[in-house]
Amino acid sequence: METRKAKATVVVVLLALAGLAVIFLPAYAGSLEPSGAPGPTMKTMDQVYDAATSSVSEREGYCTTVKEDGGSPTNILTVPGGKRFVLLRIYVQDLAEPPNDDGWELLVDSRLLIDGAIVNIAGDKQFDFPDRCVAVEAGETLKLDTKDDDYEVLMTVIGYYYSTQ
Repeated sequence: METRKAKATVVVVLLALAGLAVIFLPAYAGSLEPSGAPGPTMKTMDQVYDAATSSVSEREGYCTTVKEDGGSPTNILTVPGGKRFVLLRIYVQDLAEPPNDDGWELLVDSRLLIDGAIVNIAGDKQFDFPDRCVAVEAGETLKLDTKDDDYEVLMTVIGYYYSTQ
């Protein structure tokens, strides 16, 4: 009986040692010191940090409200040279009585950027652009236009400028 206990103890100890070896042997990963300079497509940690933090500090927030009451388009903003404007959100309030579904357009110079009739905006609406896909380049003018001379729209534009240089 005692030999049985001794054998069981030896087996348990060996299994415990094998388990520890399985856990700790793969943990060896080698030296953390690089063997040479970064390759042509690799970046140093300083470059990664600078890239991650530089654009945040260079952003210049922008918010304005404009009223378009028919006729010619209303200028919202003109992007200064060396910058880009990124649209984050717009709030649209239909001022027509009763609410009108003719819609509005956001233009960049004379090119259509967003067609408000496509999104059917009768009434007050909010539109978010979280993926930052709507941008206006340097020298271009963002304009609001209604499709009907009797249609009145109040629009709040929220976004930011950032340097492209």
